[in-house]
Amino acid sequence: MKKVHFPLFVLLTLPLIYSGCSVFSPIGDAISHMYENTVSYFNAYYNAKQAFDDAENEIRTATSAARSQSQKRTNRFVVPAAAKLKLTVVIDKCSSLLTFHSTSSFVDNTLVLLGKSHFYLEEFTKAERKFTELIEQYPSSSFVLEAKLWRARSLDRLGKAEEALKSAEALAVESESLGEKETAAEALLLAAALYEGLGNQQKAVAQYERVATLTRDDEMQAETDLRLADLYFSAGQYDKAVPAYYKAAELTSDVASSYQAKLQAAMALRERKAFNEALDVTDDLARDFRYKEYAGMTRLERAKILFAGGRKDEAIEEYRFLDTAFSRTDVGPLAAFRIGEFLEKEIGDYDSATTFFNRASLNRNTSVYEAARRKAAALTRYKELRRSVAHEDSLLHVKMEHDSLAMKADSLRRLLAGASIELGDIFETDLMLPDSAVTWYRWSLALGVDSVKSPRALFVLAEIAAAHPDKQFGDPRDYYLKIIQQFPRSKFADQSRDIVGLPKEEQQMDAAEQLFVEAERDIERERYEIALSALTGIATRFPASPFAAKSEYTIGWIYENRLSKPDSALAHFKKLMEQHGSSKYAAAIRMRLAEAPAPVQDTMKVAPTVPQVKQKRQE
Repeated sequence: MKKVHFPLFVLLTLPLIYSGCSVFSPIGDAISHMYENTVSYFNAYYNAKQAFDDAENEIRTATSAARSQSQKRTNRFVVPAAAKLKLTVVIDKCSSLLTFHSTSSFVDNTLVLLGKSHFYLEEFTKAERKFTELIEQYPSSSFVLEAKLWRARSLDRLGKAEEALKSAEALAVESESLGEKETAAEALLLAAALYEGLGNQQKAVAQYERVATLTRDDEMQAETDLRLADLYFSAGQYDKAVPAYYKAAELTSDVASSYQAKLQAAMALRERKAFNEALDVTDDLARDFRYKEYAGMTRLERAKILFAGGRKDEAIEEYRFLDTAFSRTDVGPLAAFRIGEFLEKEIGDYDSATTFFNRASLNRNTSVYEAARRKAAALTRYKELRRSVAHEDSLLHVKMEHDSLAMKADSLRRLLAGASIELGDIFETDLMLPDSAVTWYRWSLALGVDSVKSPRALFVLAEIAAAHPDKQFGDPRDYYLKIIQQFPRSKFADQSRDIVGLPKEEQQMDAAEQLFVEAERDIERERYEIALSALTGIATRFPASPFAAKSEYTIGWIYENRLSKPDSALAHFKKLMEQHGSSKYAAAIRMRLAEAPAPVQDTMKVAPTVPQVKQKRQE
């Protein structure tokens, strides 16, 4: 910081200035004006600097607290509302100073304050401009290295990672050559973080290790060790991560950072399956009065260690305590989510699991909010579909003799197939239970779904099989070939050909076929009126095309299965038999009207009976 020195002669002449002596009046007025301007400028700058320091301290405190609640290290700052107000005041004062005192020796100081204030307010373009202005216009300023560091940080936040990295590494070399090792260390710390962001973990580790050789600042060393430990942790190198976390905890005087380092050490020990040592760490944390405010997080990690170590009953008891005692904090929903997962995956009690997932989704600020909401919705939908499937399956197995009831049986089969596909989607995407997903997808194929959904079901089955090399769900190639053979015009057929190494077929579509494909897309998007109009046009304009019969059949299918208009469906089925009686579609309708069809055989040789969910011990 630059200091203002007032010459001795100024101090000696002040009494004369204020004495009103006419001889010295012109000189006295000039000196008085200069003095007032200097004092006024210094006071304004001092007030701005004081407001900035207060704001920066608030930012550091808030950032430290936020980082203690996160398992991932970040370069981002947390700026409280009060700090933002102070920074706005700083910007106003500094802007005035630059406007009215542009030749002052404090201009470089003021530019630094302005740039940092803009940075903290996430006005990164303005920040970068101020730092660049200082660097270019005041190259001999003692603030140049600091300005270069903050300019590199601003470039990073502007999404210019490569430019920021180049600037940071150049600054590290320059600072070290000038003996400014701490600035060099800060530049390398930024470079390491940038390498992390670019996915170059090896370079990041190398830069962090260089920081350790330069800095003598315990807090910077602790931050470096924390980041190194995080890299080791993410790479699964827990043996290296644990001592790095311990070292960081010893070096830092910040309570939040110390706690986070020790908690991460417990997590690394858990991953290393050193459960007893991990429990010792959490027990030490629980006893240390400095970490009292983190009691919930400590007990949450203790529960995770117990669960991972096979002491599941103790872990669930701990989770239940946290769900109750810390329900109004972030810890409660995290514990509720863990209970929900246990009930869902290990007990099979979906009703109780839904309750806990709903509890976990009450707090939007937790890391499990989206997953909890999705699982609660999936399990609720699962229960609805399960009831629907059970009801429709019972109707399907009733002997039907009337013609309209025969058609109803086929409609029920299609409804069951659609519900089965949706259940498969729930187990595959939301609940991530591939065995249950495969059961429902296969059952949908056994029931016989339409030409749009069947190839998709087969493709998903192929993807599940491909993800399990042990072939417990079959050979994926068999599924791909089945798609190619049974649904050669499907969009999944071309993907399957690419995967198995077969050439794509040249598809020559006539006008009727092209219109029919478009109508199928409308059906898939549930735009039934548009599809009906297109299909009617095909049957009228192209009566000799095989797609005329297919269109009449599809019109009847839409009326029967999507619009619930059996009379309209029957009218079109009769028209189909009258005008295209020799077609395979007419034969299918004739068979349906003659008798209720037997259950369709599964393409994967699975009997078409409702899949039974294994009932596990209830809570």
